[in-house]
This record gives sequence, structure tokens and C-alpha cells, in this order.
Amino acid sequence: MLAEPLPTFPPATTALEVLTRTRSLLSHPDAWTQFHWAAWPDALRPGGIAVSSNGNAPLACCLCLEGALERASGGSQLSPVVVESRPLLEANDILCVLLERRSVRVWNDFHGRTHADILALLDAAIARLS
Repeated sequence: MLAEPLPTFPPATTALEVLTRTRSLLSHPDAWTQFHWAAWPDALRPGGIAVSSNGNAPLACCLCLEGALERASGGSQLSPVVVESRPLLEANDILCVLLERRSVRVWNDFHGRTHADILALLDAAIARLS
């Protein structure tokens, strides 16, 4: 897990922007996680972690792929841009095609999945749109 919260973004206007931002968010291995959308050090429990099902959680220091897509699309913790964001939906559709219609969340959390797998998928999606 990274020591500092990951950046947030204004609303994205294209799927390519969402995917490029997601790639940037997850570029460091410690910025990626499994089984939680977002996590950060728990100030109340030394050595513990706090988790959220919202990729836009302001303190998030690491994200799963789906949480990173959500954060990259823009929005805030109180008003996440999930359902209404066409760029996010299009980015997710491209990933699902590359994953042969498997769920991004399930694919991210699969036992044995690696950070390199995540970046390779994002690189393939970005290349498809470039």
C-alpha cells in the first residue's frame, strides 16, 4: 500500500482518458489491491487497514481495478460517477471484451492474478483505442 492517497480527477470525457488515468493510478505495484475497491492505513488501529467499496474514497492508497476505473472516471466520494458516466461504461465494455465477457471485479480478484496482469490488460485496452 502506498503511503499517500492516490490522486483524484475531474470527470473524464472519453474511455481512453479513463483507461489512461487508471493505468497511471495502478502503475506502482503497491497501488493495486484485490478483494477491496479501496484501502488505506487505519489511523485508529496501528498496522490495520480501512477499506471502502468506493474507488473515490479520499484516503485511498491502493485500489482494485474496478475501484481505479471509478476513481479515474472522476466524481467524489459523495457522488461517484459510476452509472451515469459514459466514458466509464465504455472503458469497462472494452475491458470486458478483452476478458471475453468476464467481470472486471472477478478477474481482478482471481487467485494468482498479478499486478503485471492488470497492467497488461490496461495496455491492451489503451492500444485498442489509440
